[in-house]
Amino acid sequence: MSSSVVSRLCDAMYKLIQKKPFADISIKELILEAKVNRSSYNYHFSDPEEVVDALFADFVEKFGEQLSSNYPSDGNFTHRFVMYSVLDFLKSQEQFIRVMHKAGFDGKTNAAFRTALINYLEGMKVMCQTEEGETYELQDGKVKDLRNRLHVQYILAYINFWISRDYSITSEEMESLLDAVDQSKIDSLRYYNVLNSEQ
Repeated sequence: MSSSVVSRLCDAMYKLIQKKPFADISIKELILEAKVNRSSYNYHFSDPEEVVDALFADFVEKFGEQLSSNYPSDGNFTHRFVMYSVLDFLKSQEQFIRVMHKAGFDGKTNAAFRTALINYLEGMKVMCQTEEGETYELQDGKVKDLRNRLHVQYILAYINFWISRDYSITSEEMESLLDAVDQSKIDSLRYYNVLNSEQ
């Protein structure tokens, strides 16, 4: 957040939604909490939901920075690498995620995760493994699009699993889930290749 006004309004919104339902938060209450005047608020936002959107934009930025900081030096990564990077971020942002889910912003939370993940996966070299253990790189544009959709789908499913387990997951559950994801990814890519060869 480049503007201190925006930052203060976002901080104020975050505090207020922990105290009362979002629908009950007025602009007057928000600007009093943020210690900004109405004209400053109007310069940046037209309604309180835009302040929430700014909160999530900052969340997406932090998520992107966390994932990028874990970018492998050789440009290659596995699904497990991404999943563990995501887990590190989830743990660091657990309080924010809890608050936003409790406030009823599940849709916005998932959209924020989706945006950050797609941004992270774009342009990344992905090494896949066949059932026989052979490794290959996904390069074709259509496969890349499929790759992004599959990875985002799997990671969002993992995030929802983590949330459903009260924001925790054992190492055994993590490995079991990753094994299932790996097999599903192989099956999905095989299915795509069959469809593509029939066209």
